[in-house]
Amino acid sequence: MKNRNYLNSAGAAIMSDRTVEVITDYLKLEQQIGGYEAMFASAEEQAIFYTRVQVLINANDVTEIAYTDGGSRGWNSLLNGLDQNTVDSFVTLSSEYVTNITTLKILADKYNKPLHIIPCKIDGSFEIDLLAEKVVMGKCCIAISEATAQGSIVNPIEAIGEIAQKNNAIYIVDGTQSTGQIPIDVQAMKCHAFTANGRKWLRGPRGTGFMFIKSGAPFTTQILDGSSSRAYSVNGEIKVDVVDTARQFEMWERCIGNMLGLSQAIKEYLDLGPTTVHEQIVKYANQIRKTICGNENIFLVGKVGSKSGIIGFIAKDEETHIRISDLFSKNDITISVVNEWACPLFFDKKTQVYRLAAHHDVSPKRIEKLCKVISEV
Repeated sequence: MKNRNYLNSAGAAIMSDRTVEVITDYLKLEQQIGGYEAMFASAEEQAIFYTRVQVLINANDVTEIAYTDGGSRGWNSLLNGLDQNTVDSFVTLSSEYVTNITTLKILADKYNKPLHIIPCKIDGSFEIDLLAEKVVMGKCCIAISEATAQGSIVNPIEAIGEIAQKNNAIYIVDGTQSTGQIPIDVQAMKCHAFTANGRKWLRGPRGTGFMFIKSGAPFTTQILDGSSSRAYSVNGEIKVDVVDTARQFEMWERCIGNMLGLSQAIKEYLDLGPTTVHEQIVKYANQIRKTICGNENIFLVGKVGSKSGIIGFIAKDEETHIRISDLFSKNDITISVVNEWACPLFFDKKTQVYRLAAHHDVSPKRIEKLCKVISEV
């Protein structure tokens, strides 16, 4: 990325050279000694992955951690694995990503349970009292993202956790867009489960992620194989024992190289310091947001003082939208576009949102160049 100003860490951040080496070294080992043999030989390195995730999110124990092949996989596995006898309704926000909304809608319809969607404004704000009102109506599952995909929006996760705890509600937090940029503490969140992926702010490979499931929380995997269960015969009758930890959600078949790559990415993030990384990301984001708010031709999605490094903005008209595309392309700036497909309850079909996400290691000169381009819109 030497020649491009890469600002799409909310989509897929750039891996470090060392992370790529860890992945390719493992694949070479598979080539040299075989897939199973390489897996057994790397058992100690695999175990370190769980320890690093435990530290990353402040989990109580490594047995509360499971490796997944992405954040969406984790979200779906958790909701589909939730004991439906523990809930009679679901609560979420209109700012949620399409996968999250879709999973909740399908489950609500399948089990004939209400799905309460709390409306959010363009800056992400919502009436938390309304959310609390829906929760106290009965047994409930609250499923919400910490940071949204479309802009500078960070939800009051800890305050919602207090509501969940007070009302004995099941609480699932999606950390897909927060993990790796905002320090994570599942204890402070008071959540029963948490899911994240590796390819975004953690700077890991695609097809990686993890889940946290609090010990004793009512989740049971719906898909089993030989690594998550044990089958045996008792007097000719088949018995199946399911692993009594979060790892029941794992599958035997996985790319070990990618798992080790994510582990390396987490190590690098922890070595840098989550607070240090977050401060740099927010510093860049605030500089960019200030430039956006000073231009009457574009409008910010989210809040000016957000602690998220994700920045969304909308052009005032089609002509301005086209000019932005041309300017970014001409100046080799890589961003992404978010629309109604990604956030079906937050945008209408015409809305096109430019999304920027600068990681901590982007040079100040490139941020200055970006701001100059934005001011020219």
